[in-house]
Amino acid sequence: MGGSYSSSLGMSNLFYLKCNMEKMGGVTVVSHDSLKQMCLAPELGKAYYRPFISKGNLSKVDIFFVGINPATPIFPEYMEIDKYVDLLLNYEEFMDFYKASRISQDKNEVSRTRIGMNSFFSWLSNYTDESILETDAIPYPTANLKALKKEPRFVLEKGKDIFYSLVTEFKPSLIILHGKKTVDQVIDSC
Repeated sequence: MGGSYSSSLGMSNLFYLKCNMEKMGGVTVVSHDSLKQMCLAPELGKAYYRPFISKGNLSKVDIFFVGINPATPIFPEYMEIDKYVDLLLNYEEFMDFYKASRISQDKNEVSRTRIGMNSFFSWLSNYTDESILETDAIPYPTANLKALKKEPRFVLEKGKDIFYSLVTEFKPSLIILHGKKTVDQVIDSC
């Protein structure tokens, strides 16, 4: 993990995450328990982290599509952690939940950003059989970037740790950064 900040996960937890994202036949397999540890809310009243979602098979992930942070917070009081982890591992169920969540907030079913991402994924799937992992430079969800900037430093640092642990474990051949803020964040963290 690069950077000069101290990890809020602690070295023993980082070791745990690394040990539970195993290489099997040359591919990374993320255990339910390690994903659960990554998702835990940083403190009472905070949302879960969202390390990733992937439409394809995790054993075939070789492309990362990286944003700045997820925009749909999910809180422990709304969903138990094991159900949340299962949701992240099932792309279609996650998208159904996402759409219902947006509708319940009187928003369009799908954001303009998600429409653009889906169009890009559709185009990219014409050129590769590899799975695409959707993740974020800081995978802590907030309603918008302004809210992310107001989060305590330890929340942001844990998010950065999660992102870099995913990169070092999956070792994708291609990382696509979308948005200037994402590019700035990744460069500043190196």
